[in-house]
Amino acid sequence: MSYKSLDTLYKRSFDAFDEMINDVLIDSQKNDQEYKRLNDINKNLRRKYQKLMMIYESENPQKLNQNEIDALITILNNEVQMRYIIYEKMFILGNKEAYYYFKRMGIIKEEDKK
Repeated sequence: MSYKSLDTLYKRSFDAFDEMINDVLIDSQKNDQEYKRLNDINKNLRRKYQKLMMIYESENPQKLNQNEIDALITILNNEVQMRYIIYEKMFILGNKEAYYYFKRMGIIKEEDKK
């Protein structure tokens, strides 16, 4: 096996992993109630406080009042919680993949059905 084919295998694996992350993200946006709740709060806060979008979209500093600062803190905290929802789902998927891999390698054996 040449170095170039290893590079391709790595790229394919990386691309497949990236697709898994995107699938988990899309599924969470549609089906995870907590993720949807946090995302809705963030959307509403961004609509209410237009300056917050400028923080995300430009490099220019913005002067915020206390309500805008509180909203930004809430958005950032919600984004962290949403990220942890995705991390937990990816962790579970990783364990599932490991189980099937170990089973295929013979490390995990199914008990005989009686």
